Amino acid sequence: FDKAYCTAFQSQFSCTTPVKMSIQLSNMKGSLSTVSLTSLIESGDIKETNNLDESVTVRIRTGLVRAHSKRQVCVTNWAETVEATVDQFRYPSSTNAVIELVKNNKKIRCSGALHSCAPLIESQGIILSLTKLDRIISIDTDRRVVRMEAGVRMHDLCTYLSEYDLAVGTLGTIDWQTICGAVMTGTHGGGLTIPSLHDFVRSYTLVLPNGTLKKVEKETSPTLFRAMAPSMGLFGAVVEMEMAVVPLEILEARLFVVPMDDVIQCFDSLM
Repeated sequence: FDKAYCTAFQSQFSCTTPVKMSIQLSNMKGSLSTVSLTSLIESGDIKETNNLDESVTVRIRTGLVRAHSKRQVCVTNWAETVEATVDQFRYPSSTNAVIELVKNNKKIRCSGALHSCAPLIESQGIILSLTKLDRIISIDTDRRVVRMEAGVRMHDLCTYLSEYDLAVGTLGTIDWQTICGAVMTGTHGGGLTIPSLHDFVRSYTLVLPNGTLKKVEKETSPTLFRAMAPSMGLFGAVVEMEMAVVPLEILEARLFVVPMDDVIQCFDSLM
């Protein structure tokens, strides 16, 4: 595999520093060897081998990157239920760049951290990754509202909010989702009294199919606002959101065993 080929890996990971990860090289005979991703990125190549059937699989938090000897690099979602080629992905780093991509492409899917099990990245056109739109723009501590771009990661938002003794109102099972991706795919609460994540959203800024910007708020666009989540990009590409946050609490997790016969009686108290 030559240097240009391996650059596809590096751009997919968006690595600026070495990453501690390994790659398995497998062939049709089932033999395996392991190569450090750090050395891959630092050297810019993988040494050629004699087996033409060889393939490379890289497991990342969001799924897999597969590279075949025919030099087709594929990305899967976290559940490995769907894959797309790397060359379908676009990584705009500004709202203007999103607008240009939307105006110049007819078939578009949006992606975040690729955590959804649904085939959301399956596309006959381009895949608009919003992961580089990752700025937290402002926070109003009096109103407890934070304004941010769509690609902000949940763990980065939590870290940022903790400096103000604030927190996200509800979380999924993992914290490396993009905040917008989590909203658009219906990340739900962890109990009967905790609402879904989209209940905390106060506004969306959309790039519409014609390339114009529209701010969607409950007061001014009630029907569209209610339809936004989980809409999975149906109405346009979300580039910004305003979200209400809550006071920071320190939670304690407890693990205990409840006999099945007692579950019905104590179910409400457990939830």
